[in-house]
Amino acid sequence: MKKVLALLLVCMLPFAALAETYGVSISIDTDETLFSDYLKSALAEFPDAAADPQLDLYMRLIQQLLDGVTVDVAVQEDAVSVALQIGGGTLLDAIFYEVDDQLVITSSLLQGYALTENVESDATTQDAMLQELDWDVLGTQVNGTFSNWLYELETLVTTGQFVGDAYDGGTKCTTWVLSDKDIAALMETILSGDVRDAVSNVLTAMGFDAQNTLLELDAANARVRKENAYQYLVRAVHDDQNQLKGCSVTVYGDSVQLATFSLGVQEKGICIVFGFGVQDQNYWCELTVNARERNNMTFLSGQCMEWTAPKELRFAYVKTAVEPVSNQEWYCNITKSGQRYLWDASLYEGDKADYAYYFSSEGTANPSAATLDCSFSVGDSPYVPLTLKLKAGPVEALPELDATLARCSLSDPADAALLQSLAEQMYSKLLARLMKLIPLDLLLQLTMQ
Repeated sequence: MKKVLALLLVCMLPFAALAETYGVSISIDTDETLFSDYLKSALAEFPDAAADPQLDLYMRLIQQLLDGVTVDVAVQEDAVSVALQIGGGTLLDAIFYEVDDQLVITSSLLQGYALTENVESDATTQDAMLQELDWDVLGTQVNGTFSNWLYELETLVTTGQFVGDAYDGGTKCTTWVLSDKDIAALMETILSGDVRDAVSNVLTAMGFDAQNTLLELDAANARVRKENAYQYLVRAVHDDQNQLKGCSVTVYGDSVQLATFSLGVQEKGICIVFGFGVQDQNYWCELTVNARERNNMTFLSGQCMEWTAPKELRFAYVKTAVEPVSNQEWYCNITKSGQRYLWDASLYEGDKADYAYYFSSEGTANPSAATLDCSFSVGDSPYVPLTLKLKAGPVEALPELDATLARCSLSDPADAALLQSLAEQMYSKLLARLMKLIPLDLLLQLTMQ
């Protein structure tokens, strides 16, 4: 518990310089009829669950518990609050205060009391560790190490006409051939000196055993170097103007191609193709992203297509001759209005006119004011079984710690009996709240089963 509380205190450090209280709220809304139908459809692939005679009751229980669920988090210089609401009422709530090198926890479940934990030494050490890190210097070192490693790799440059799964039109191809041994050597070089010390500090600040974690990482790296199981063929293709047209990575094991990834740079977008073996077939996926701008609007759109095909077929043939198992399209329209950005987006199957929507989203963001108000829905209006809403921005300051609350230590043996009593009281109050928040008729049906 002490490590968890110390970690929470460390997580508060980035907010130490906040001039105001910042909050994030996540909530869920469901449609009673549509949500149950959606769950039943999802369970159709699991015959045993779909055949349960109490399925309708369970669907209603899940819908009632999810509808209106809200998680509110607020952070300020010396405190963090967390609250969970279901069914329109508060189920759980707590405020964590940093006071005199202690973490003090208050809650409406703790009438007249506050829980405390001394994290002075841990917090001080962790704060000092993080403050000492110079990320610019560390970034420069990692970049230099990678550049030197890349320079030492054998490079083959050829000219001609080059076509890949996701690109074409290249006239110059740069090829690198490397293996697990080469990657292990890179990781070993990076995780040394100042970078290793920095990783150790971060792990320690997060509550991990840095020394053992790094030793385990060293052992895994040594094992990968020794086994040297995979080889990688990396290509970068440019045109006559030395503009990148695409790149690809092919993975081999025992001289057999296992997977491939290809990225193509197009005039108004990108294309990504990847594939890998699945039993006696290959799985292929092509993703496209297109963008265009007009005045203060940006229009993004794309497509995701998936295939399964015999291993001997190349992707170029699969794309033209094999029927895709999935063909999804999406769009996202972004409008800039003053300091705000507004968007609406949808993911749908096949023809947009059929309204076969899978997901949709809309919202507003204001970077200068650090505010966000958006939603993510299953389906699209008016057929929306579930919507997740997210809000973020400045909120009212948290109340000051009540000095009249009695303190109970989480670790002092002298408070063990009191802590046990408070835990039992919290459990009873939590259970009573839950019983009140579940509809009575549904609760009676559950107890009669």
